[in-house]
Amino acid sequence: MNRSIEQALTNLIPRLNGPLPPDLVELASSLLAQSRNKASNLKAEEEVGRAYACCNIACERLKKTLDLPPIEQRPPIPPKVYKKLYAYLDQALPQKARKRAGEPIDNDSRTNTPTKRTAGSVVPGSHKTISAFQNERTPKKGLKVGNAKDRDARIPKWVVPVIRLLCRESDAAKAMPHVLAGVESLLTLPCPEIEETPRKRARFSKGNEAERQGSEEIIRGKIPALIAAIYVYVEEKLSGGDFEAKAMKVQRRKALKIVQQSRSDEALVARFGEDWTEWEDLDEEDVDKWLQELATKGWVHMDWYENIQSGSGLDLDPDAYDDGDGDGEDDGREGLRIGMRRGLGTMMQHRVDYLSEERREDYKQWKAAVLVKIDELLQAKAGQGSET
Repeated sequence: MNRSIEQALTNLIPRLNGPLPPDLVELASSLLAQSRNKASNLKAEEEVGRAYACCNIACERLKKTLDLPPIEQRPPIPPKVYKKLYAYLDQALPQKARKRAGEPIDNDSRTNTPTKRTAGSVVPGSHKTISAFQNERTPKKGLKVGNAKDRDARIPKWVVPVIRLLCRESDAAKAMPHVLAGVESLLTLPCPEIEETPRKRARFSKGNEAERQGSEEIIRGKIPALIAAIYVYVEEKLSGGDFEAKAMKVQRRKALKIVQQSRSDEALVARFGEDWTEWEDLDEEDVDKWLQELATKGWVHMDWYENIQSGSGLDLDPDAYDDGDGDGEDDGREGLRIGMRRGLGTMMQHRVDYLSEERREDYKQWKAAVLVKIDELLQAKAGQGSET
């Protein structure tokens, strides 16, 4: 058995009791071999996730036939890159019809299993880039933004500092990257539109169904309220469980107050002046509507929320989010994506973890030594100039 296939499958279905099903291993190996022929032009970063994506596709296609446990994705590449890679390979690699569990896979079969496919089929043997595939997809209903430049433009400049202020004032520095990821997802990705459950409806809805549907367009664009709602969800999961109604109300009001005050925060006003594009005043009703939107439209089934480790706590050293320029601030989103995690499914090793605490401390010491050396050279040059 291919070691990489075995490890990837084990990471995808860690709750599986017993050995890996032979049919699953066979399909994963077959998909990997086919992918090297049908998708031979992957980028270097995408190539790292090829085997993992093929194993993921195999698990998805056989999860009902083999009654597999829940699939838990921990891709070895960034989530956004992996999503595109998975969609591309899933479209490029043909589905195989299977008569019953335990029967060998018929590699010559061309019968597709009934499943919902995106538009723009890939012709067997042709090579398409992931970007070309994305351009041909049928857009879903919801918030749609085209390329990376459009996505960056869609997120106002004040969003990151406001999120940082909210998490800092709430003593929840660990929530920063998760809140940012949630806000980015809500503003740039299509609506998942997963059917709501009675429990979620009872917990978050206010008013009847007609009122809820009529308010959907109203909440679009209320980004400050969205930030507060995302924070409540992130804090709830990091704390390790569902908030009771009273606790939910307290957290909602706390987040609401901090976000409201951020508009008059001296540091932020000095930084942005009047450039608060898309800022809208918010109230509890706006936050409630976003909480309802998150619960009933499937947003909490996306990576930004699923990747939060439940009960991992809120505390984290705020200095971890300093960009290192000496002003104590992170001047962009990149500062929120530091501290790479090592472990199963991450392909992260110490020798390449350049952002570990140890190496960050080494860098500070190196930087201090360099500044001292520069100062000595400048003083020596100044002394030479005065002698002449």
